[in-house]
Amino acid sequence: MPPRSSSQLFKGGIPLTRRIEEYVETIYELSKGGGLARVKDVAEKLGVSLPTVTEMFQKLSTQGYVNYEPYSGATLTEEGLSLARGLERRHGALKEFFILLGLPEERADEADV
Repeated sequence: MPPRSSSQLFKGGIPLTRRIEEYVETIYELSKGGGLARVKDVAEKLGVSLPTVTEMFQKLSTQGYVNYEPYSGATLTEEGLSLARGLERRHGALKEFFILLGLPEERADEADV
């Protein structure tokens, strides 16, 4: 999947893909309150296999966005938190925009842009 825009690059020049954004948002959501985002929980939420989540956790860890502990889970680093909060703000703004356009709130929340 191509990056969303040429200005949105993952650390190290890797494109910030929608999939990476989904993982960061999911880890953020699951680890709110100081907990870990467990591989199993992320896999269930995103509908992917456990090895797929482990691979992405390792990738995000290498890039400095998560602290990954094998057999435990992951938490976001400060840099990961910053990215997640930015994604959350963008998602909220898009949701409000879709509601202004007349889309029901449930559908606006599901809109994947």
